[in-house]
Amino acid sequence: MDYERLCPARGVVAQAAADAGGLGNVAGLAPLSRLASIWWSASPAQAATVAAPWSHVVAAALYLADRGVSREDAARWGLLVPTDPAAGAWLGRVVFPGWAPLTGRLRGFTARSVAPGAPRRYLAARARPAKFPLLYGPLALATLAAGTWGPAEPVLVEGPMDVVKVEAAGFPSVSLMGKRVMAGALAEFRELGLRRAVLLLDSTGDVTAAMRLAEAGVLAAAGVKVRVARLESGDPGKASAAAIIAAVRGATPAHLMALSDVL
Repeated sequence: MDYERLCPARGVVAQAAADAGGLGNVAGLAPLSRLASIWWSASPAQAATVAAPWSHVVAAALYLADRGVSREDAARWGLLVPTDPAAGAWLGRVVFPGWAPLTGRLRGFTARSVAPGAPRRYLAARARPAKFPLLYGPLALATLAAGTWGPAEPVLVEGPMDVVKVEAAGFPSVSLMGKRVMAGALAEFRELGLRRAVLLLDSTGDVTAAMRLAEAGVLAAAGVKVRVARLESGDPGKASAAAIIAAVRGATPAHLMALSDVL
């Protein structure tokens, strides 16, 4: 979906409320790729000279640039940034619009904090009635234009930044919005005819090899042929395209994972 075409800088919230049934608690959203054009390669010293609320725009641009996300990627995704002080806790976040894969309707926003140590890394605003908050990348949405996954093998990841980086590496991707494959996700995957997938969870923190195998088992029990990928660097949202490509191409079929992989 071309979010910038549907929702140009003004009137984003009004469009969202009309399209998704009431998401009016997000104030002053505007396309980040437009507003941050001169700041994508700014230095922290330059950024420090900018006053609020534009300082939040600059912080979002620097956050993305530091993770290797280009302005072109931001535009393709339609990434947004709040510019109105009334946005409150939504300020200082990169906002990802979430589109329904078959209808193309906006069904919510997910906002990722760009400030270290924020009390909540993610905020969400969803359409009513709420749908399970899977986040589909543009390549995934294009793949599903025919109404089904067909022979495609999407890469399933944890968070929004993971999807951005995996799709920038050339693979259709979907964020589970967490470490687990929930029942709502499985229902949607069945509806879309998912038969093959690569599971690429973070390799850091509390995500163990045993957990990756367990979640692969949830998918396999639903009839999905799963390959499990692992990044040595840990977080797909911070990984290079080359590292992601190598991990996906080298993913191991879940049923062939050795016992030593999970101990």
